[in-house]
Amino acid sequence: MSVQFAIKPVKKKQKRTHFAMTDTNREELAWPTDLGNRPKGSSMSIRPSYKQQRNKKDRIQNADRWNVEDARRSPKSNSGSSDHSRSQHNTNASSSREHSPRGVAKSQKYKPSFIPPPLASNKAFSGSRDYTSSSIRGMGAIEESEEELRKRELRARRFQNDQPIKRQSTKEKEEKEWDMDRKIVGTCTDLEKPYFRLTSAPDPSTVRTLATLKKTLKMLTEAWQEGSHNYTYICEQYKSLRQDLMVQHIRNKFTAKAYEHNARVALEMADLSEYHQCQTQLMYLYMEGVKGSVGEFVAYRILYLIYAGSPGELNTFVQQIKELEEKGRKMGLDTTNVKHALNVREALARDEYHKFFMLYRQVPDRGGFLMDKFVNRTRIQALKMLCKAYRLGLELSFILKELAFYSREEMVEFFRQHGVHVRDDDESLDTKAAMPQLIDQGKKYSKVDIKGQL
Repeated sequence: MSVQFAIKPVKKKQKRTHFAMTDTNREELAWPTDLGNRPKGSSMSIRPSYKQQRNKKDRIQNADRWNVEDARRSPKSNSGSSDHSRSQHNTNASSSREHSPRGVAKSQKYKPSFIPPPLASNKAFSGSRDYTSSSIRGMGAIEESEEELRKRELRARRFQNDQPIKRQSTKEKEEKEWDMDRKIVGTCTDLEKPYFRLTSAPDPSTVRTLATLKKTLKMLTEAWQEGSHNYTYICEQYKSLRQDLMVQHIRNKFTAKAYEHNARVALEMADLSEYHQCQTQLMYLYMEGVKGSVGEFVAYRILYLIYAGSPGELNTFVQQIKELEEKGRKMGLDTTNVKHALNVREALARDEYHKFFMLYRQVPDRGGFLMDKFVNRTRIQALKMLCKAYRLGLELSFILKELAFYSREEMVEFFRQHGVHVRDDDESLDTKAAMPQLIDQGKKYSKVDIKGQL
């Protein structure tokens, strides 16, 4: 059974304009000329500005019947306007309107009322307004003299010996690309070699052998102890040594020894960028089972992460070394260095500043170079806590002993660097006046910028 639906057509609403009049009424009715007798409420009322356009189509068709002036204003003359000129303009407009309803004949070319004079400096265009192609070509024409021909010949000779660009095939590119997994055996026997960043596969003749690298490490260790070379030279030679070890895939006890020597020198010179590169590789070597000074550098790693302000990374690292110890891998948890570093971590986590500064005086090996990086930050935090507790003042002798200053001069210099006013002959600290300065200085230690961190 089929059902049919009848769809009724929808009438489209006509869009009403300002004058709601049919076309027949517009043609039959004449436009009223007397504006004063028209009623105000009539639909035929218009605005007094009769020059304003209302219906473009009606104005074009009935311009002669309505006798309405064109809405376009005539340009003002520079010599001044008079009644005679206005009447003459209206006469000309009405005569031209007989040929075209818009007031301007279609066959007549429009001419602007003002034509700017030609530029005096441009001789090619100063003659007339008829810009021909010959006049334009004359501006850039170059005279073909003997000197000009000689210059063209010299310019042409520059491209005679040019060779076309040779595109490398995919096979050639793959051969030139250096694979890091490819092992290279060096043959060089030079003890000293400058460091260059590798951009392609190294030449085996420029890579030193393992026996040569051992002699180089001994030479650098003696040179640093004797002070015969500066740090810039020593650092470059260490980087070159590490590069030769890397390209030959040498990862043994000697590799760990070379990285450890380089890291100790970088710590003594406060070069944390170079130290961080060494300690990163050392952690990989220790986790692979390579023997070395594991306890010493695990402790340095903990202190470094405390300085960097990375509690999440620090907790992850401590958990990793504990898991490796449980699996039988010796990571130095029972050594003095690691125990000391873990106690420092615990003291800062609990805000036990008295315990922290006691550990600061007892730091083993080169851990003091790392603790020196964040001891001032900890002193600011401890001073804020002391200033809150002692509102009437605090003796400088107590601060000197409690915050582990080596001398009174060092303590006074510390206060001056952090904006706290302390004189040389003062016996106590004005805690109330020092508190705002300590709060501002504590904000500067909230972010740590470590250059060269991987």
